[in-house]
Amino acid sequence: MSIQEGVIKYRLHHRKQDIPVDIDIEAIERWRARFHEMGLIAQDPRRYDGHDFGNISQRCPRHDAPLAFLVSGSQTAHLPHMDARGYALVTHFDIEENRLDAIGATPPSSEALTHAVIYENDATANAAIHIHDPLPWQRAEALGLPITDPRVAYGTVAMANEMKRIMTSGLTPECVMAMGGHEDGIIAWGKDLPSVASALSRYHDQAKQLPA
Repeated sequence: MSIQEGVIKYRLHHRKQDIPVDIDIEAIERWRARFHEMGLIAQDPRRYDGHDFGNISQRCPRHDAPLAFLVSGSQTAHLPHMDARGYALVTHFDIEENRLDAIGATPPSSEALTHAVIYENDATANAAIHIHDPLPWQRAEALGLPITDPRVAYGTVAMANEMKRIMTSGLTPECVMAMGGHEDGIIAWGKDLPSVASALSRYHDQAKQLPA
């Protein structure tokens, strides 16, 4: 089925059921809550037409779904704390067909396709965080961040392919990029959640030190 709720643009086959009990959300929820406190995964009625913004994921391979990953649910960023019902497990995906299969009490984030391309193209990546941070986005060029084509919209096959192009070009040694067509959008990925969070925090601090 095609999902139009919120800002989801991909085709989603979603089974509304609990995620497996052996999946531990403690670490991913701790980092999501921290970025929520910073206002980088959150909701602001004055921005983005009031939609929630930002999301987080973690690789979560299953025996029948080796590329599966856990991702925060659609329009959940306004919540200061979540339990497992706020997350979705993406079990299968086909980027070129713009399709995701997922289970969970809530549908996966609108940016789940972007997270999928990270896990498909970087075997060392075990976590990804997408925030909305105006200063590093506005100063991405000065910071040396690669920038996706501003004509390419978020949550689309075109964005997934643009992400893949940049990731395979060798332009992302820090595994951080700005999303040119997605206002304030910054995404980072890496071996684990602490390293990804550290990279985002470093660019956030560096951006504040640059001249206006």
